[in-house]
Amino acid sequence: KLIATSSATVADVLARGADAGFWISSVDRISIHRSTSIGTGASGFGIVVPRSSAFTVADSYAQGDTGLHIDRSTDSVVDRSRLHSPASTGRALHLQWLNVSFTARASTMTGGSASSAVQIGAANDGLLTFSSVTISQAVTGFSVDALAAGARFLAGPLSFSGLSSGATALHFIAGTH
Repeated sequence: KLIATSSATVADVLARGADAGFWISSVDRISIHRSTSIGTGASGFGIVVPRSSAFTVADSYAQGDTGLHIDRSTDSVVDRSRLHSPASTGRALHLQWLNVSFTARASTMTGGSASSAVQIGAANDGLLTFSSVTISQAVTGFSVDALAAGARFLAGPLSFSGLSSGATALHFIAGTH
């Protein structure tokens, strides 16, 4: 766990834990590179990032019931990484709520066969960008709840692979998008 620290870089690490492989809370400027993070518990997270800023995961792998869970954080980036949930109801990425600015590029997100690969919760703000992202093995590619006024959701190019039968690529849940 990294809590209330500033400017840290983690590289070439295998992290495993019942709750989360990496738990990063109230951290400013953290980078994870060339690492594997696995949540081993039934509801474990690959990586959990609450209340942090300038979080980057690059060239890495995160696996758990939710691969990467971000909540109330600013300027988060996923670059050339794989987020994976082996659970049928699991998500690759969950932007819970009140996040400001998120970028995913050149990454693969694999969700559960009965869930969304990417879930974007209510009141996320700023620019939410998904570029050159592959979504696989989910019943819904993206599930997007009502964003904050003025927020922008930009997605493309995207690839969808091995989605469940009858899958929905992009589902806007409620509100104005």
